[in-house]
Order: sequence, then C-alpha cells, then structure tokens
Amino acid sequence: MEKLKNKFKAYLQNSSKWKIGSDVFFYLFIILMIIPATRKPLSTALIKATMRKPNVKTEASVPRLAEADYQMAFMDMEGNNVSISDLKGEVILLNFWATWCPPCRAEMPSLQKLYDSHGDRIVMLLVTSDKLDVINQYLSDYNYNLPVYIQRTEATPNFQVRSIPTTFLIAKDGQIVSTKTGAANWNSDAFKKELDKLLAE
Repeated sequence: MEKLKNKFKAYLQNSSKWKIGSDVFFYLFIILMIIPATRKPLSTALIKATMRKPNVKTEASVPRLAEADYQMAFMDMEGNNVSISDLKGEVILLNFWATWCPPCRAEMPSLQKLYDSHGDRIVMLLVTSDKLDVINQYLSDYNYNLPVYIQRTEATPNFQVRSIPTTFLIAKDGQIVSTKTGAANWNSDAFKKELDKLLAE
C-alpha cells in the first residue's frame, strides 16, 4: 500500500496539470462506458459531437437512379405503399436506420429539424426493418413525427447498405448527389444551403 502511495505521489509531482486532467478524463470515460446506465447516452453524445455535414456532389460523374431503383417499394406506418417511381421529379432523402442503432439515434434530432424546415419541399423516406410497435414507441418517446417506412422490396445495387445509418440524397433528375454512411448533421446551414440549390433547379 505504501508503495502505491509513493507511486501516486511521484505521479502528481512529475505530471503537468494537463496530463493529470486528461488521465482523469480518460479513466472517468472508461468507468462510465462500463456502467450500463451511462453507456448508451455517453456513446450517443460522443457520436453527436463528431458529426459533420454530408457532402453534396452534382458533377456529371455522380451516379443516377437506374430503372430498377425506381421500382423499390416501401410501406408507411398506415400501411400505404409508395415506390420511388411515384416520386420522380422530387428531391428525396432516403435514410436507412434502426431504433437500436446509436449513430441512427444520434442523428435523429437533426433529421427532425430538417423535416420541420424542409419537409414540405423534399420527400423524406426513413426506412427501417423494426416492428411497427417498436417504431411507434420510439417516435412517441422522443416526440418525433418523421415519415417512417418499412422496405417492401429488395434493395437494388445503388442502395445496398452494409451499415446503418446510410443516407442517400437524390436530386430531381435522379442523380444520387450524396451517399453518407454514419451519423451526420442533416440540419447544418451548409447542408441546407446545398439542399436549397437542388430544390431551385
């Protein structure tokens, strides 16, 4: 015990305040990640802190929707079917997510804010494979009114998703101008500026 006390004393004497502070922060972070009650909120907060705006590209080399893509179909929470072919000429934000996914949960507030400001001008399809009661409970718990859909057909090559969240922004002419894997700040001023340009075309 005495040996441990001496080691600690030497550490305090030989370390800068910055080093001690960073060590305390690191070990506190590890402890909080071990505790189940704080693990999820902490991981969500960290993801939010590192989120960036998605990139939007409109060059000629950007991929376009193929005919098969237009046949992809989804069902809304009321049981109504919609396909991408029904949405030709619209700007579409197609987001694949799940209620249990921490990065998905981290970006949801920004998606809600984007929906509040642009939901009447763009089509947002938030697609999940969760059960309806789970989705409804999640939306109710966080007071979200986002347009959620269940996928009804297989994903086409342009929309193969290996991890979630993955989001595609589709211009009016069918260009897939943004593909973002991982959480993003969809409500950033920079992204909304790019979105407004697409809406004006």
